Amino acid sequence: MSANLKQGARFIVAGGIAFAVDGAVLTTLTELAGVDPYSARIVAIAVAMVVAYFAHRTLTFAVNEPPSVAQFLRFAGVAASVSVLNYAIYAAILMFDPGTSPLLAFVIATGGSMFVSFFSYRHGVFKSPEL
Repeated sequence: MSANLKQGARFIVAGGIAFAVDGAVLTTLTELAGVDPYSARIVAIAVAMVVAYFAHRTLTFAVNEPPSVAQFLRFAGVAASVSVLNYAIYAAILMFDPGTSPLLAFVIATGGSMFVSFFSYRHGVFKSPEL
């Protein structure tokens, strides 16, 4: 398996961890706490962003230096931009088909924004000479 393919597989695992946290927070807030799906999505994104930072720096990109505020801020900037895309897709699905489950809209939106996040993290946040 090539290095790029291995890194892609690790990206999917790390992203899967953040995805599970994101979905769990979204479902908990909408189903159990009665929070509207738009507000719940914003909270879920914020929680998942922190989880994703540590998962990607550890699993996907195997960063050896300690975490830094500067690196987290770069990650947060990219993640926020990708989250805007993700949220726009999510909201559009719910607006055009109000009967859609918030969880299904989340899955579709996440799939749509996954590739943008990988290349942005790889080249903008966790870049290294061998990448």
